[in-house]
Amino acid sequence: MKRCVINIDGVLNYYPIPWLNFLKINGYSFDSVDDAKDELGEFFYYDMKALYRFSTMKRFMPVRNGALEFLYELKNSGYHIILSTKRPVIRFPHLEKWTKDWVKRNKIPHDELVFIRDRNIDFSWAEFIIDDDYEYVCMYNEMWGNAYLFDGSFDLILEELKELIQKKDRGNDEN
Repeated sequence: MKRCVINIDGVLNYYPIPWLNFLKINGYSFDSVDDAKDELGEFFYYDMKALYRFSTMKRFMPVRNGALEFLYELKNSGYHIILSTKRPVIRFPHLEKWTKDWVKRNKIPHDELVFIRDRNIDFSWAEFIIDDDYEYVCMYNEMWGNAYLFDGSFDLILEELKELIQKKDRGNDEN
């Protein structure tokens, strides 16, 4: 079975834009998450993030343009799609239901939904992983060499995946 892991926040939706917009609505304007962390300080930043995690902005984020088409392309290519998220459902249990509701409401094609609770999760079995978090992509590539850093466009990733599939198919034909 061909399996892939697709991160939700930042890949299937527009995070961190909704988070930065939430801060702006509350009187704090930043160009990036790092700027917000630096300027607000750790404790206030995480207090604001907690408020955001209870907001409708978090609950009703729009799906990124091209995401559904990308996932259907994967399904049509025979992939078992595992959606992943690092949302802190232990600390904010409502996020698990909200995430499942978001996936269902937006008709996101998938086979499984995984809530990552620590960095030690094993994705070695996945053909590839797509995430927007540079640190996670580096870590996954160091361990398994199968991660792509999402840059806002599905087109380049689809091209690379099609090349990867063709190489594997050629390799299987030679055996």
